[in-house]
Amino acid sequence: MKKVLAFLCFGFASLVATLGQVTVDVVFDQTQFVPSETLIAKVRITNFSGRTLHLGHGEGWLSFDVEGERSRGVPRLNPAPVEGPFELGSSEVAIKKVNLAPYFDLSTPGRYKVTATVQIPELQQVRRSEPVAFDIVSGTVLWELNFGLPASAVSKAGGPPEIRKYALLQVNHLPSDLQLYFRLSNAAGSVTYQVYPVGRLLSFSRPEPQVDQQSRLHLLYQDGAKTFKYLVFDPEGKMVVRETYYYTQTRPTLRADSEGNIKVLGGARYLNSPALPNPPAPASPANDKVHQP
Repeated sequence: MKKVLAFLCFGFASLVATLGQVTVDVVFDQTQFVPSETLIAKVRITNFSGRTLHLGHGEGWLSFDVEGERSRGVPRLNPAPVEGPFELGSSEVAIKKVNLAPYFDLSTPGRYKVTATVQIPELQQVRRSEPVAFDIVSGTVLWELNFGLPASAVSKAGGPPEIRKYALLQVNHLPSDLQLYFRLSNAAGSVTYQVYPVGRLLSFSRPEPQVDQQSRLHLLYQDGAKTFKYLVFDPEGKMVVRETYYYTQTRPTLRADSEGNIKVLGGARYLNSPALPNPPAPASPANDKVHQP
């Protein structure tokens, strides 16, 4: 009996050692997203096989499975593009970043789980990560407005303007972490063209949106005790202005001049604040390799 137990223990230890040669994990920087928001999954591949692995060849080397509530599979719209050969030496870690949002139907709010699978031909092995949960949340609509695209943006000259919708959403990531989101969609809200987090929102802040004659959205909101963010979005959803103002003797506010131009009146602008934002996270994957300490 002791010999049998010893043999089983040895076999289990060998199995654990074999499984520990290459590990796969999925990590998110946040656990809540709104529908159509960029959803970056970081796939961390750790190599302790004792040899250099050549990964990234072909479409099927890295794949994802997403489950909704009650373990229902989520339809895959298209395979996520993950090609790009790279070498992973022993005792090294590679991180593959993939935006899952365009490739799975994540339009319904709820809890989801994602699992990553890595094919390792050199070891004739397949490694799967543990399922990692994230939530799709609808958020609270603070303001929305339908608007017509400017004449220059209408595809058919003389035809009726295309109607789109601006919306501002409040998303409660944590009890004390309110985030303000911008969303651009069609008039019905069934097609989303752009959505991303604008920044931190104070519980007492009341965002001030206005649309100008070029159908651009001007947004002023308070994000600190005495600081305000001023943003301008064009009808394609691109942020073209980002400035920071602070409360002086007067509170910053939006006003239209006699020609219909919308400007910030009151307060004072931080001259060293960046005028344009960093672009949203790219949909294409990227690799970052770091040495294991």
